[in-house]
Amino acid sequence: NVSVSQMFPAGDTLRLTGEKYAVQGDQMPLMRDNRRAMLAMEVSNLWLTAYSYEESIKLVKQNRILFEQLHEVVESSYSSAYGRAKQQDLVRSELELIKLDHRLTQLSQAKENALKKLSQYILPTMADQNTADQDITLKTTGEPIMVTPSNILSSNSLALAARLSLHPLVRIVDVQSNTAQIDKAIAEQKYKPEWGVTLGYGYRGDDLSGKDRADLASIAVSVSVPIFSSSRQDAQVKAASLQVESFLSEKQLVLNELMAKYRVLTSDITLLDQRIRLYQTKLLPSYRESAQAMLNAYTSNDGVFSDVVQARIATLNAHIELLNIRIERFKRLAELNYVMAQGEEVKLK
Repeated sequence: NVSVSQMFPAGDTLRLTGEKYAVQGDQMPLMRDNRRAMLAMEVSNLWLTAYSYEESIKLVKQNRILFEQLHEVVESSYSSAYGRAKQQDLVRSELELIKLDHRLTQLSQAKENALKKLSQYILPTMADQNTADQDITLKTTGEPIMVTPSNILSSNSLALAARLSLHPLVRIVDVQSNTAQIDKAIAEQKYKPEWGVTLGYGYRGDDLSGKDRADLASIAVSVSVPIFSSSRQDAQVKAASLQVESFLSEKQLVLNELMAKYRVLTSDITLLDQRIRLYQTKLLPSYRESAQAMLNAYTSNDGVFSDVVQARIATLNAHIELLNIRIERFKRLAELNYVMAQGEEVKLK
């Protein structure tokens, strides 16, 4: 005897299961988009860090030239008027040059370390080169072109929420929520009967008198009705419903986190812009005027050399501080680019 049985899941379970796998397949591209956006932010931060060290080195080298010129002034003054004070000035100018050389060494080491961290994201053919010895230069004229808060969208909460709802992290939760809703629908199908079909074939030989007997074929249909197990179905449907609600809450949490991050970043960028303007319009001109006044007073034998040195160092530090503020602003913009990421379908410009 041979028999074949086939059970058919209750209701639309088969169709819903296929939909579930199709929806789950949408999650991987979104995870890839999120990872790409994160990598772009990480690489931007590493590049900006290396760039800040490169520009700091240029500023220190430029300032060292000024200290060399100042050293020549001190030597000239010392040769024409011997005295303990002039000798101290000469020693101090030599010391400042040594300190600047030490500062250059520290910056070069920091730059090399930043480039080594950046090299992990570079293609192997490029990584084999001695990237630590290469200068970092901007590929654009002026400041790097990046997204700014003013050209993204207004501060309208609904517009912001609509834009951020397209972020890969939010869309991943959407996919998970859709999957949970299908799981709930599958759980609800268990209230419906489950059908089964059995086909049988039996061979019969001749009877005792030698007469031929016909073979037997049979078909049986079975129905499994969930009459006494409704409590189990109720528990499964309730669990699936709670899972759907949890993903809806998770989506709102992710969206709120992105909105808060957006507002913090845009606020930081606005404040950094104010600091940049303050340095450019007031602080740097004041530092330069002070340094020049101290130098004029010293060359006229009406000033103290230590004041000249301090004014020069203060001016250098102010330039480096302005550079760091600009770098920090661009790092905030890199983070903002990630917050506003939408995957391959919509790209930021």
